[in-house]
Amino acid sequence: MSNYMKKIILFIILFLTIIMKVNASEYFYLGEKIPNFYIYMDRSDKVVNYNLKGVYRTINNELVYCIQPGVVLSSDIYLEYDNYADIFNISEDSYNKIKLIAYYGYNYKDHKDIKWYLVTQYLIWNEIKPDTWTIYISDANKNNINHIYQSEIDEINNLVNNHNPNLGIEKGYIINYKKSFVINASDDLSIYKPNTGTINNNQLILDNLNYGRNDITLENDSYNKTVFYYNSNGQNVFRRGDELNQYISTYIYVTAGKIKVNECNEEDFTNDFIGGTYEIYNADESLIGTITCEDSSCVSDYLPVGFFKIKVKYLNDNYEVNDHIYDVEVKDNDVTEINICSLKKKILRRETVENPSSNEENNEEPYEYTEVEVVKDEYSEVEVPSTSKNSFLKLVFCTIILFSYFILNIKHENHN
Repeated sequence: MSNYMKKIILFIILFLTIIMKVNASEYFYLGEKIPNFYIYMDRSDKVVNYNLKGVYRTINNELVYCIQPGVVLSSDIYLEYDNYADIFNISEDSYNKIKLIAYYGYNYKDHKDIKWYLVTQYLIWNEIKPDTWTIYISDANKNNINHIYQSEIDEINNLVNNHNPNLGIEKGYIINYKKSFVINASDDLSIYKPNTGTINNNQLILDNLNYGRNDITLENDSYNKTVFYYNSNGQNVFRRGDELNQYISTYIYVTAGKIKVNECNEEDFTNDFIGGTYEIYNADESLIGTITCEDSSCVSDYLPVGFFKIKVKYLNDNYEVNDHIYDVEVKDNDVTEINICSLKKKILRRETVENPSSNEENNEEPYEYTEVEVVKDEYSEVEVPSTSKNSFLKLVFCTIILFSYFILNIKHENHN
Protein backbone atom coordinates (compact mmCIF):
# COMPACT_ATOMS: atom_id res chain seq x y z
CA MET A 1 0.00 0.00 0.00
CA SER A 2 1.38 3.36 -0.97
CA ASN A 3 2.02 6.11 1.54
CA TYR A 4 -0.64 8.14 -0.20
CA MET A 5 -3.30 5.50 0.46
CA LYS A 6 -2.17 5.14 4.06
CA LYS A 7 -2.66 8.86 4.61
CA ILE A 8 -6.17 8.70 3.11
CA ILE A 9 -7.16 5.76 5.35
CA LEU A 10 -5.70 7.50 8.41
CA PHE A 11 -7.65 10.64 7.58
CA ILE A 12 -10.91 8.66 7.23
CA ILE A 13 -10.37 6.93 10.59
CA LEU A 14 -9.65 10.27 12.27
CA PHE A 15 -12.73 11.82 10.69
CA LEU A 16 -14.99 8.96 11.82
CA THR A 17 -13.55 9.14 15.33
CA ILE A 18 -14.49 12.81 15.55
CA ILE A 19 -18.06 12.58 14.20
CA MET A 20 -19.04 9.26 15.81
CA LYS A 21 -19.56 8.58 19.50
CA VAL A 22 -17.50 5.54 20.44
CA ASN A 23 -18.07 3.91 23.84
CA ALA A 24 -14.95 3.76 25.96
CA SER A 25 -13.72 0.29 26.85
CA GLU A 26 -11.87 -1.10 29.83
CA TYR A 27 -10.74 -4.32 31.50
CA PHE A 28 -11.34 -5.32 35.12
CA TYR A 29 -9.84 -7.95 37.40
CA LEU A 30 -10.63 -9.63 40.71
CA GLY A 31 -8.39 -9.07 43.69
CA GLU A 32 -7.61 -11.44 46.53
CA LYS A 33 -10.30 -12.61 48.91
CA ILE A 34 -10.83 -10.18 51.78
CA PRO A 35 -10.48 -12.20 55.02
CA ASN A 36 -13.65 -12.60 57.13
CA PHE A 37 -15.78 -10.57 54.67
CA TYR A 38 -18.72 -12.63 53.42
CA ILE A 39 -22.07 -11.80 51.85
CA TYR A 40 -24.74 -14.48 52.07
CA MET A 41 -27.17 -14.74 49.14
CA ASP A 42 -30.21 -17.02 49.02
CA ARG A 43 -31.14 -16.76 45.35
CA SER A 44 -34.07 -19.21 45.47
CA ASP A 45 -32.27 -21.40 42.90
CA LYS A 46 -29.12 -21.65 45.00
CA VAL A 47 -27.44 -20.38 48.15
CA VAL A 48 -24.09 -18.58 47.97
CA ASN A 49 -21.88 -17.47 50.84
CA TYR A 50 -19.57 -15.24 48.86
CA ASN A 51 -16.15 -14.43 50.24
CA LEU A 52 -15.85 -10.85 49.01
CA LYS A 53 -13.09 -9.91 46.59
CA GLY A 54 -12.26 -6.45 45.36
CA VAL A 55 -13.00 -5.66 41.71
CA TYR A 56 -10.43 -3.31 40.16
CA ARG A 57 -9.95 -1.30 37.00
CA THR A 58 -6.93 -2.61 35.15
CA ILE A 59 -5.94 0.88 34.01
CA ASN A 60 -5.39 2.34 37.51
CA ASN A 61 -6.34 -0.29 40.15
CA GLU A 62 -9.37 1.70 41.27
CA LEU A 63 -11.99 -0.29 43.21
CA VAL A 64 -15.39 -0.55 41.52
CA TYR A 65 -18.72 -2.13 42.50
CA CYS A 66 -20.62 -5.12 41.11
CA ILE A 67 -24.24 -4.70 40.06
CA GLN A 68 -25.52 -8.28 39.74
CA PRO A 69 -25.44 -10.45 42.89
CA GLY A 70 -23.67 -13.77 42.38
CA VAL A 71 -22.58 -13.25 38.76
CA VAL A 72 -18.96 -13.96 37.79
CA LEU A 73 -16.74 -11.16 36.46
CA SER A 74 -15.68 -11.53 32.84
CA SER A 75 -12.08 -11.25 31.72
CA ASP A 76 -13.22 -9.84 28.39
CA ILE A 77 -13.45 -6.17 27.46
CA TYR A 78 -16.15 -3.99 29.03
CA LEU A 79 -17.90 -1.11 27.27
CA GLU A 80 -19.03 2.12 28.90
CA TYR A 81 -22.77 2.76 28.62
CA ASP A 82 -24.93 5.77 29.46
CA ASN A 83 -28.32 4.19 28.73
CA TYR A 84 -28.53 2.22 31.98
CA ALA A 85 -32.26 1.38 31.67
CA ASP A 86 -31.87 -0.68 28.49
CA ILE A 87 -28.61 -2.38 29.42
CA PHE A 88 -28.78 -3.03 33.15
CA ASN A 89 -32.55 -3.62 33.54
CA ILE A 90 -32.93 -1.59 36.75
CA SER A 91 -35.36 1.18 37.64
CA GLU A 92 -34.40 4.82 37.63
CA ASP A 93 -34.93 5.02 41.41
CA SER A 94 -32.58 2.08 42.03
CA TYR A 95 -30.08 3.52 39.53
CA ASN A 96 -29.96 6.83 41.39
CA LYS A 97 -29.88 5.16 44.79
CA ILE A 98 -26.91 2.90 44.09
CA LYS A 99 -25.01 5.92 42.79
CA LEU A 100 -25.67 7.60 46.14
CA ILE A 101 -24.71 4.48 48.08
CA ALA A 102 -21.41 4.35 46.21
CA TYR A 103 -20.83 8.08 46.74
CA TYR A 104 -21.46 8.01 50.51
CA GLY A 105 -19.85 4.57 51.00
CA TYR A 106 -16.22 3.60 50.70
CA ASN A 107 -13.81 6.57 50.33
CA TYR A 108 -16.38 9.19 51.36
CA LYS A 109 -14.61 11.48 53.85
CA ASP A 110 -13.33 9.21 56.65
CA HIS A 111 -14.76 6.00 55.16
CA LYS A 112 -11.29 4.70 54.31
CA ASP A 113 -11.31 1.34 56.09
CA ILE A 114 -11.97 -1.66 53.81
CA LYS A 115 -15.04 -2.53 55.91
CA TRP A 116 -16.79 0.37 54.18
CA TYR A 117 -16.26 -1.37 50.85
CA LEU A 118 -17.95 -4.51 52.24
CA VAL A 119 -20.92 -2.53 53.57
CA THR A 120 -21.22 -0.49 50.37
CA GLN A 121 -21.25 -3.56 48.13
CA TYR A 122 -23.82 -5.25 50.40
CA LEU A 123 -26.16 -2.22 50.26
CA ILE A 124 -25.87 -2.03 46.44
CA TRP A 125 -26.78 -5.69 46.01
CA ASN A 126 -29.55 -5.41 48.59
CA GLU A 127 -31.08 -2.52 46.61
CA ILE A 128 -30.99 -4.32 43.25
CA LYS A 129 -31.86 -7.90 44.31
CA PRO A 130 -35.30 -9.35 43.56
CA ASP A 131 -37.75 -9.27 46.47
CA THR A 132 -37.60 -13.05 46.75
CA TRP A 133 -33.90 -13.08 47.51
CA THR A 134 -32.28 -12.82 50.93
CA ILE A 135 -28.95 -11.03 51.35
CA TYR A 136 -26.96 -10.16 54.47
CA ILE A 137 -23.40 -9.78 55.70
CA SER A 138 -22.25 -13.11 57.08
CA ASP A 139 -19.36 -14.95 58.61
CA ALA A 140 -17.71 -18.08 57.23
CA ASN A 141 -20.53 -20.19 58.74
CA LYS A 142 -23.28 -18.24 56.97
CA ASN A 143 -24.41 -16.54 60.17
CA ASN A 144 -26.06 -13.13 59.79
CA ILE A 145 -23.70 -10.56 61.31
CA ASN A 146 -25.32 -7.38 60.00
CA HIS A 147 -25.53 -6.17 63.60
CA ILE A 148 -21.72 -5.91 63.72
CA TYR A 149 -21.81 -3.35 60.89
CA GLN A 150 -25.12 -1.76 61.83
CA SER A 151 -23.61 1.66 62.62
CA GLU A 152 -21.93 1.76 59.18
CA ILE A 153 -25.12 0.57 57.47
CA ASP A 154 -27.18 3.22 59.29
CA GLU A 155 -24.70 5.99 58.52
CA ILE A 156 -24.69 5.32 54.77
CA ASN A 157 -28.49 4.94 54.68
CA ASN A 158 -28.96 8.20 56.59
CA LEU A 159 -26.63 10.04 54.23
CA VAL A 160 -28.46 8.61 51.20
CA ASN A 161 -31.92 9.35 52.58
CA ASN A 162 -30.97 12.89 53.57
CA HIS A 163 -28.98 13.61 50.45
CA ASN A 164 -29.23 17.22 49.45
CA PRO A 165 -27.62 18.04 46.11
CA ASN A 166 -27.25 21.59 47.38
CA LEU A 167 -25.13 20.43 50.35
CA GLY A 168 -27.59 21.85 52.83
CA ILE A 169 -27.80 25.18 51.00
CA GLU A 170 -31.42 26.26 50.86
CA LYS A 171 -33.21 27.03 47.61
CA GLY A 172 -33.43 30.66 48.64
CA TYR A 173 -32.90 33.09 51.50
CA ILE A 174 -34.81 36.23 52.42
CA ILE A 175 -32.79 38.68 54.49
CA ASN A 176 -33.36 42.21 55.71
CA TYR A 177 -31.19 44.74 53.93
CA LYS A 178 -27.48 44.36 54.53
CA LYS A 179 -24.49 44.21 52.25
CA SER A 180 -22.96 40.94 53.53
CA PHE A 181 -24.29 37.45 54.16
CA VAL A 182 -22.68 34.07 54.90
CA ILE A 183 -24.14 30.75 53.69
CA ASN A 184 -23.08 27.67 55.67
CA ALA A 185 -23.06 24.40 53.72
CA SER A 186 -23.05 20.88 55.13
CA ASP A 187 -19.85 20.00 53.30
CA ASP A 188 -16.66 21.55 52.02
CA LEU A 189 -17.24 23.97 49.13
CA SER A 190 -13.62 24.33 48.05
CA ILE A 191 -14.19 22.32 44.85
CA TYR A 192 -16.81 24.83 43.67
CA LYS A 193 -16.47 28.06 41.75
CA PRO A 194 -19.10 30.65 42.76
CA ASN A 195 -20.38 33.29 40.36
CA THR A 196 -19.99 35.78 43.20
CA GLY A 197 -18.49 35.87 46.67
CA THR A 198 -15.64 33.86 48.16
CA ILE A 199 -15.42 30.36 49.65
CA ASN A 200 -13.84 29.51 52.98
CA ASN A 201 -14.14 25.76 53.71
CA ASN A 202 -17.91 25.14 54.02
CA GLN A 203 -18.84 28.83 53.92
CA LEU A 204 -19.84 31.03 51.00
CA ILE A 205 -19.16 34.65 51.95
CA LEU A 206 -21.19 37.16 49.97
CA ASP A 207 -20.47 40.89 49.87
CA ASN A 208 -22.03 43.83 48.04
CA LEU A 209 -25.52 42.33 47.85
CA ASN A 210 -28.07 44.42 45.99
CA TYR A 211 -31.67 45.11 46.91
CA GLY A 212 -34.04 42.49 45.50
CA ARG A 213 -33.06 39.09 44.12
CA ASN A 214 -29.40 38.03 43.91
CA ASP A 215 -28.91 34.73 42.02
CA ILE A 216 -26.05 32.56 43.30
CA THR A 217 -24.50 29.60 41.47
CA LEU A 218 -21.66 27.25 42.39
CA GLU A 219 -20.23 24.89 39.81
CA ASN A 220 -17.91 21.94 40.25
CA ASP A 221 -15.79 21.68 37.10
CA SER A 222 -13.58 18.88 38.41
CA TYR A 223 -16.21 16.28 39.26
CA ASN A 224 -15.84 12.58 38.47
CA LYS A 225 -18.74 11.06 36.62
CA THR A 226 -20.36 7.79 37.72
CA VAL A 227 -19.60 5.33 34.92
CA PHE A 228 -21.34 1.99 34.21
CA TYR A 229 -19.60 -0.80 32.29
CA TYR A 230 -21.34 -3.64 30.49
CA ASN A 231 -20.25 -7.10 29.37
CA SER A 232 -22.83 -9.53 27.99
CA ASN A 233 -20.90 -12.53 29.35
CA GLY A 234 -20.27 -11.48 32.93
CA GLN A 235 -20.84 -9.26 35.91
CA ASN A 236 -21.64 -5.60 35.19
CA VAL A 237 -19.78 -3.00 37.22
CA PHE A 238 -19.68 0.75 37.87
CA ARG A 239 -17.29 3.21 39.43
CA ARG A 240 -18.06 5.87 41.98
CA GLY A 241 -18.65 9.45 40.87
CA ASP A 242 -19.49 12.76 42.51
CA GLU A 243 -21.49 14.48 39.76
CA LEU A 244 -24.53 14.49 42.04
CA ASN A 245 -23.14 17.73 43.50
CA GLN A 246 -21.94 19.17 40.22
CA TYR A 247 -24.07 22.30 40.32
CA ILE A 248 -25.64 24.26 43.19
CA SER A 249 -27.98 27.18 42.81
CA THR A 250 -29.72 29.44 45.28
CA TYR A 251 -30.72 33.08 45.63
CA ILE A 252 -30.65 35.85 48.21
CA TYR A 253 -33.65 38.17 48.27
CA VAL A 254 -32.81 41.36 50.11
CA THR A 255 -35.77 43.28 51.52
CA ALA A 256 -35.33 47.04 51.72
CA GLY A 257 -37.07 50.39 51.34
CA LYS A 258 -36.33 54.10 51.31
CA ILE A 259 -37.40 57.27 53.16
CA LYS A 260 -38.33 60.52 51.43
CA VAL A 261 -38.42 63.80 53.39
CA ASN A 262 -40.88 66.47 52.25
CA GLU A 263 -39.56 69.79 53.57
CA CYS A 264 -42.08 72.49 54.44
CA ASN A 265 -42.55 75.84 56.18
CA GLU A 266 -44.05 75.41 59.65
CA GLU A 267 -45.99 78.70 59.53
CA ASP A 268 -48.21 77.84 56.59
CA PHE A 269 -47.16 74.20 55.89
CA THR A 270 -46.31 75.02 52.32
CA ASN A 271 -43.57 73.06 50.59
CA ASP A 272 -40.24 74.82 50.74
CA PHE A 273 -36.81 73.55 49.73
CA ILE A 274 -34.75 74.03 52.88
CA GLY A 275 -31.72 71.96 51.90
CA GLY A 276 -31.54 70.21 55.23
CA THR A 277 -29.63 67.19 56.47
CA TYR A 278 -31.52 64.54 58.44
CA GLU A 279 -30.09 61.65 60.46
CA ILE A 280 -31.68 58.19 60.63
CA TYR A 281 -31.40 56.19 63.86
CA ASN A 282 -32.13 52.58 64.76
CA ALA A 283 -34.27 51.51 67.70
CA ASP A 284 -31.05 51.26 69.74
CA GLU A 285 -30.30 54.90 68.78
CA SER A 286 -27.36 53.97 66.57
CA LEU A 287 -26.92 56.10 63.45
CA ILE A 288 -27.52 54.04 60.30
CA GLY A 289 -27.94 56.64 57.59
CA THR A 290 -28.28 60.25 56.52
CA ILE A 291 -30.61 62.07 54.13
CA THR A 292 -29.11 65.15 52.49
CA CYS A 293 -31.51 67.28 50.49
CA GLU A 294 -29.94 68.46 47.25
CA ASP A 295 -31.73 69.92 44.22
CA SER A 296 -35.14 69.32 45.87
CA SER A 297 -34.33 65.59 46.22
CA CYS A 298 -34.55 64.27 49.77
CA VAL A 299 -34.49 60.47 49.43
CA SER A 300 -32.38 58.06 51.48
CA ASP A 301 -30.36 55.12 50.25
CA TYR A 302 -31.86 51.63 50.72
CA LEU A 303 -32.58 50.82 54.36
CA PRO A 304 -33.61 47.64 56.19
CA VAL A 305 -37.31 47.05 56.67
CA GLY A 306 -38.39 48.23 60.14
CA PHE A 307 -39.00 51.24 62.38
CA PHE A 308 -36.61 54.18 62.62
CA LYS A 309 -36.30 57.68 64.07
CA ILE A 310 -35.30 60.82 62.19
CA LYS A 311 -33.60 63.85 63.69
CA VAL A 312 -32.84 67.21 62.07
CA LYS A 313 -29.09 67.80 61.90
CA TYR A 314 -28.73 70.86 59.67
CA LEU A 315 -30.95 73.46 57.93
CA ASN A 316 -30.05 76.53 55.90
CA ASP A 317 -29.45 79.84 57.68
CA ASN A 318 -33.04 81.02 57.32
CA TYR A 319 -34.54 78.16 59.40
CA GLU A 320 -34.36 77.07 63.02
CA VAL A 321 -33.01 73.56 63.74
CA ASN A 322 -35.57 71.88 65.99
CA ASP A 323 -35.11 68.94 68.32
CA HIS A 324 -38.19 67.01 67.21
CA ILE A 325 -37.89 63.24 66.72
CA TYR A 326 -39.89 61.76 63.85
CA ASP A 327 -40.93 58.09 63.79
CA VAL A 328 -41.07 56.34 60.43
CA GLU A 329 -41.61 52.78 59.18
CA VAL A 330 -39.67 51.45 56.20
CA LYS A 331 -41.49 48.83 54.11
CA ASP A 332 -40.14 46.46 51.48
CA ASN A 333 -40.08 47.81 47.93
CA ASP A 334 -41.59 51.11 49.04
CA VAL A 335 -40.63 54.74 49.57
CA THR A 336 -42.07 56.03 52.85
CA GLU A 337 -42.73 59.79 52.77
CA ILE A 338 -42.60 61.99 55.84
CA ASN A 339 -43.29 65.74 56.19
CA ILE A 340 -40.74 67.66 58.24
CA CYS A 341 -41.68 71.32 58.68
CA SER A 342 -39.31 73.93 60.07
CA LEU A 343 -39.76 77.45 61.38
CA LYS A 344 -38.10 80.44 59.78
CA LYS A 345 -35.77 82.46 61.97
CA LYS A 346 -36.80 85.93 63.36
CA ILE A 347 -33.97 88.22 62.27
CA LEU A 348 -33.21 91.39 64.26
CA ARG A 349 -31.83 94.52 62.46
CA ARG A 350 -30.20 97.41 64.26
CA GLU A 351 -31.12 100.97 63.18
CA THR A 352 -28.79 103.85 63.97
CA VAL A 353 -30.35 107.23 64.89
CA GLU A 354 -28.77 110.42 66.18
CA ASN A 355 -29.21 111.28 69.85
CA PRO A 356 -30.41 114.89 70.23
CA SER A 357 -29.66 114.89 73.94
CA SER A 358 -26.04 114.00 73.60
CA ASN A 359 -23.42 116.10 75.29
CA GLU A 360 -20.11 116.09 73.52
CA GLU A 361 -18.42 117.75 76.48
CA ASN A 362 -19.48 114.86 78.71
CA ASN A 363 -18.45 112.37 76.03
CA GLU A 364 -21.99 111.17 75.62
CA GLU A 365 -22.70 108.90 72.63
CA PRO A 366 -24.12 111.13 69.86
CA TYR A 367 -26.03 108.13 68.46
CA GLU A 368 -28.55 105.70 69.83
CA TYR A 369 -29.48 102.24 68.51
CA THR A 370 -32.98 100.98 68.05
CA GLU A 371 -33.66 97.23 67.56
CA VAL A 372 -36.32 96.69 64.95
CA GLU A 373 -37.87 93.19 64.63
CA VAL A 374 -38.08 92.01 61.07
CA VAL A 375 -40.32 88.95 60.55
CA LYS A 376 -40.00 86.48 57.71
CA ASP A 377 -36.82 88.07 56.53
CA GLU A 378 -38.71 91.11 55.12
CA TYR A 379 -36.74 94.27 55.73
CA SER A 380 -39.47 96.96 56.03
CA GLU A 381 -38.71 100.66 55.81
CA VAL A 382 -38.52 102.44 59.20
CA GLU A 383 -39.19 106.21 59.34
CA VAL A 384 -37.03 108.05 61.83
CA PRO A 385 -37.72 111.73 62.67
CA SER A 386 -34.95 114.22 62.04
CA THR A 387 -33.39 114.89 65.44
CA SER A 388 -29.92 116.04 64.55
CA LYS A 389 -27.92 118.44 66.75
CA ASN A 390 -27.69 121.15 64.06
CA SER A 391 -31.46 121.28 63.67
CA PHE A 392 -31.87 121.90 67.38
CA LEU A 393 -29.38 124.81 67.39
CA LYS A 394 -31.14 126.36 64.43
CA LEU A 395 -34.42 126.28 66.32
CA VAL A 396 -32.86 127.98 69.39
CA PHE A 397 -31.25 130.66 67.22
CA CYS A 398 -34.51 131.43 65.45
CA THR A 399 -36.33 131.64 68.78
CA ILE A 400 -33.77 134.17 70.14
CA ILE A 401 -34.06 136.31 66.99
CA LEU A 402 -37.84 136.34 67.20
CA PHE A 403 -37.78 137.13 70.95
CA SER A 404 -35.28 140.00 70.44
CA TYR A 405 -37.43 141.40 67.65
CA PHE A 406 -40.46 141.24 69.89
CA ILE A 407 -38.67 143.15 72.79
CA LEU A 408 -37.29 145.81 70.51
CA ASN A 409 -40.68 146.40 68.96
CA ILE A 410 -42.29 146.98 72.39
CA LYS A 411 -39.59 149.45 73.42
CA HIS A 412 -40.08 151.32 70.20
CA GLU A 413 -43.82 151.65 70.77
CA ASN A 414 -43.32 152.91 74.32
CA HIS A 415 -40.85 155.48 73.17
CA ASN A 416 -43.33 156.90 70.77
